[in-house]
Amino acid sequence: MNNQNNLNLLYIKLLNDFHRSIKYSGFTKNEIVLYYSILATFNESGWPENINRSNLHIQSESGLSYNAMNEARRSLMERGMLYFEPQQNGKDAIYGLTGDKKSNFDLLYLKLLEDFWHQTHINMSFRVEELCLYTFLLKEFNRENWNDQITVSNDEIQDFLHMSYDTLKKARNGLKKRGMIDFWSHPENNDVILYSLQPLLEKNNTDQ
Repeated sequence: MNNQNNLNLLYIKLLNDFHRSIKYSGFTKNEIVLYYSILATFNESGWPENINRSNLHIQSESGLSYNAMNEARRSLMERGMLYFEPQQNGKDAIYGLTGDKKSNFDLLYLKLLEDFWHQTHINMSFRVEELCLYTFLLKEFNRENWNDQITVSNDEIQDFLHMSYDTLKKARNGLKKRGMIDFWSHPENNDVILYSLQPLLEKNNTDQ
């Protein structure tokens, strides 16, 4: 299974979301430093479901004292942005990226949906068929454990969404024009399409 590109997409989403929220959510400097440090550690580790790190390691990576790290960690946990489980007998603590220990793929799914509906709210130029197709593709990526690419036949999408082929083509081209997906025909069957996800742009205006 190859899903590194979508895990990189998760990194981008988390960084962008956190950067935006800094302006409005009253994060302290220590919380910002700690969260960026933990994200970087997850990225360097290849995005496992959780990581095991000692307090000394986290302090070294973030440059925070124990008291500052502990307070920032507690606050991030209360915000639901961090899972932390201390271990006994000198073992490294367990860290995750949500308060309820969701998998990274669950987190990516939620982030993409949240951003998509946010864009839909501020940009009313989305067509209904684009809304349907994008959420269908996210469902399929989730079902395929977020492989970097998935293959779906035109017939499958048309049957599921009750959509004509011409409508499917318009929706697919619209999402690609917005920079949200890429797609190309399977080399052995033009009716089977390979899809990949792209970072959702902050401004998604297109000429309709």
